[in-house]
Amino acid sequence: MGLFDRFTRKPTAPPPPMGPLVALPASATIASFDVTDAVGTLKVDAATTLRFGRSACRDFEPVVGAKVIVRETEPSRFGPRATRLELDPTDADYDQLLRNRDSQAGIHPEEKPEEAAAAARALGWITVLLDRPVPQGPQAQRVWAGELGLADPAVEVHTEARLAFRVLGTDVLTHVSDRALSPESLDLRDVGEGFDLGRGFVALGLGEPGLFRASRATGGVGDLWGPKGALRALSKLAALLLRHGRGVVLHRAGNLVVDGREFLRQLGDLDDPECVPFTAWLDFTIEGAPPVYRSWGMDAFALPDVRVAVNPDDAWDRSRRHEAVLSACARMVRENRELESGEELAVPIGTRVGAYPVPAIAGDVVRYAAAVAEGGIELTPHGSAVDPAERWALASAPEARDPQLIAPNTYRALFSSRFALAYPSDVVADVPCTAEGVVPHSIEVRRPRSDPGFVILTAGLGRIAQAGGDAVGFPHVELAAWVDEHSFELLTWVGRLARTLHERGPSAKPWKVGDTLRAPIAELDIGGFVLAEGGFVVMPKGQPVTVLSLVPLSPAEYDEAAGAGTAWLERHWHDPEVRSRVRARWKKPS
Repeated sequence: MGLFDRFTRKPTAPPPPMGPLVALPASATIASFDVTDAVGTLKVDAATTLRFGRSACRDFEPVVGAKVIVRETEPSRFGPRATRLELDPTDADYDQLLRNRDSQAGIHPEEKPEEAAAAARALGWITVLLDRPVPQGPQAQRVWAGELGLADPAVEVHTEARLAFRVLGTDVLTHVSDRALSPESLDLRDVGEGFDLGRGFVALGLGEPGLFRASRATGGVGDLWGPKGALRALSKLAALLLRHGRGVVLHRAGNLVVDGREFLRQLGDLDDPECVPFTAWLDFTIEGAPPVYRSWGMDAFALPDVRVAVNPDDAWDRSRRHEAVLSACARMVRENRELESGEELAVPIGTRVGAYPVPAIAGDVVRYAAAVAEGGIELTPHGSAVDPAERWALASAPEARDPQLIAPNTYRALFSSRFALAYPSDVVADVPCTAEGVVPHSIEVRRPRSDPGFVILTAGLGRIAQAGGDAVGFPHVELAAWVDEHSFELLTWVGRLARTLHERGPSAKPWKVGDTLRAPIAELDIGGFVLAEGGFVVMPKGQPVTVLSLVPLSPAEYDEAAGAGTAWLERHWHDPEVRSRVRARWKKPS
């Protein structure tokens, strides 16, 4: 052959494949596998064998004796070669085969329950307390994941080496156990000592916490709550697992245990990019001498926690410090940066920080200066403080009543805190009314601490005395409705009804106990409402505020009660069914 023949001769055609390709899919057994060379052979039947490489195995570790399904093959010079293998889901012996192989090699990849618990506390972001144990072994975990219905377009489940997830492009590490997490070292104050910790757990993490925080110093932390952010991904996975769980442990927040339903409520709609439920991952405590109000858990976002001095015996001061700490945390989370020394925060009184951006609130603010201190961010209040009691005393004085003497947001915060003292309850939703020309107010949804259901309560209407209210003994009035469940539609309905208190003109008769309001709701078989006394909220100074309860009436009941004053209520007050509609169990002050 001449020197240049290699460039002019046509290439030789590759030899035809040796042996026929098998019909797919085909069942096979791994006959051999060389870990060093990462190649092996499959036995399809007595007359057919296939070669395969480690890369052909989809989400499982090849081990001799394992049953597999051949999904794809290709010809090679040595005969047909399998290019895609899946573990046979009916192979009940795979996990034991893998254990035996690893044991012979001195490998022990499975964590003992106590090892998993220690790793969860040290490395986990969150642990989901499950209703059922998490089995050991890739095949058993694959079946477990299928039974839990973890299939989600955003979630990949991997069991090749150990259980792992990939959510929205974020790799999530796990530590699992087939036993309940020990209550030792857990903070159970929110759920009680008798809280059921389940039958197993899965701890989820994003890597070494210290390294995660250190990466921020080098500018390596992206938007954790973006559409594909790591914390949004972790929240989505926790929410999926909680379909089969009791609660969660927030390891970055001091191992705080949170009831699963409460955690899901705080997460909100994770598919809404505006929803940034960082508060679901935090805890707040008062501690130290002198005492400080502080956050726990900002480490989950690679950010510092926040603290501020507080008077623990003053409810007003506690609330303002809570607002300050949350506002500082929110700024850091939403702007994805740490606060700087000298940075100022102007926190409106009564602001409620949650998963969504806080709307602008006009009125009184408390100003704070931030400082980078050892262990986090320290806030220091400065400027003149607002005395809400004195302002309400002046604004509600009957001889010179002037609502302009107290800002709407200060009144709302004062009334809301005093209502909670009279009727212990917690705000779970707060919807401000932003319509023009309407008396500034909001609609709160409160969960009573000892009664079932919810209270839908107006907060703001009582700042202005109702026309003629002094004559009937109810100058300052707010409305409440006790309901089994709450919805945005119910809040809107209560708000529309309450607004008419100040929209009926100066000649309208004042609302009082026994009055009826025609407001038919056909789908609920409601013809209207009768007003019952829900109690008095005693303010620190000045006039008290009356809460009038909206008692729903059927069309027939409304016709009977209309114009009868308190007669209908007096006649039916001992009827348990009627009393259940009022649900006001707190008493007037003696």
